[in-house]
Amino acid sequence: MTATDDLILANAKLKSFAWRVAGLREFIINVVLNGLIATIAYHKATSMSIAGTASLLAYFGPMSFFLPLITTFFGHLNGVGARRAGVGPPWPQETRWKATAIRSGLTLACLCCPLCILACLALHALTPNLQFSKWTGVALIGLVSGIVGYVLHGAAVCRSARIGRDG
Repeated sequence: MTATDDLILANAKLKSFAWRVAGLREFIINVVLNGLIATIAYHKATSMSIAGTASLLAYFGPMSFFLPLITTFFGHLNGVGARRAGVGPPWPQETRWKATAIRSGLTLACLCCPLCILACLALHALTPNLQFSKWTGVALIGLVSGIVGYVLHGAAVCRSARIGRDG
């Protein structure tokens, strides 16, 4: 086995960890946490629309900035931890990763937030009278945040394989 084969195998182990373990854990955390926050935020509401006062946009707008930032940072943190524990490429001692994680998270946040807001506004323009029950809206918020958190977190764990490598 060559050094390249070893690196490919190590990357495959980290990728498997990212999607089967870390990503699933992040999905559950986001569903529960965002569902709970949405329940508290909309405790007086009886229904939700796509845009307006008690709406999905009121929650998804800020969430679409903070979720990519936070899940990307924790994805890098989990990827670095896995590499230090022997999953994936070996972790070079004294390698700094936090600035890379924050930069990556901010980049994704600055892309995701306007896209989410535009998507919600476009959906609202197409269906201005669409109303959800409060619990349907809370479930939708939890599910969307879980899926987005899973994808962003898993991708960040995979990207952590590149940190500290030459070239």
